[in-house]
Amino acid sequence: MSSIKEYAFAGSLEEAVKLAGERNVKIIAGGTGIVGLRKGIQSEKLLDITRLKLTGVTEGKDFVSIGPVTCISDIAENRMLKSFGGALISRAADNVGSRQIKNQVTIGGNVLTGFPWSDTPAAFLCFDTELVFKSVKGVKTISCEDYLLCHTADLKSLGLLVDIKIPLKYKNYVSDFFAFQKTIVD
Repeated sequence: MSSIKEYAFAGSLEEAVKLAGERNVKIIAGGTGIVGLRKGIQSEKLLDITRLKLTGVTEGKDFVSIGPVTCISDIAENRMLKSFGGALISRAADNVGSRQIKNQVTIGGNVLTGFPWSDTPAAFLCFDTELVFKSVKGVKTISCEDYLLCHTADLKSLGLLVDIKIPLKYKNYVSDFFAFQKTIVD
């Protein structure tokens, strides 16, 4: 049974970072991850970060940067990601659910939930992807691998995911994506 009493949109990144560390607040963007929780949501407040400027794919000097609120469909269709590292990330994103699901699921949620049926985390592991979190204590960058190995750790201590960084050194790598079997949710 859910204990949700309040739903609000974050007015600013600073507000979202502050509230992300509070005990009874659950951060959502696409919101599909809360559907997968079998025990219900144990938070009194849902804080929606979809209105924050945490979307898009950009190429910087050393990294490709992906905003965590970017929809999976945008990842799958992104021209830069279709030519990056053999299109591995784009192809993994394209394998996520139906068109409706791809338009709702965010890349940040797909990685952070740690659901075994999520396809994009495996692609990120191939490229030494880094996750950038912001909290009231500052900014912390951890490898996607370390996060996924310990994703049961307290996400509140990390803060709010604000960036996903893929090293540009993998830009011209050749790769492929293939799902060996469908899961019960595919």
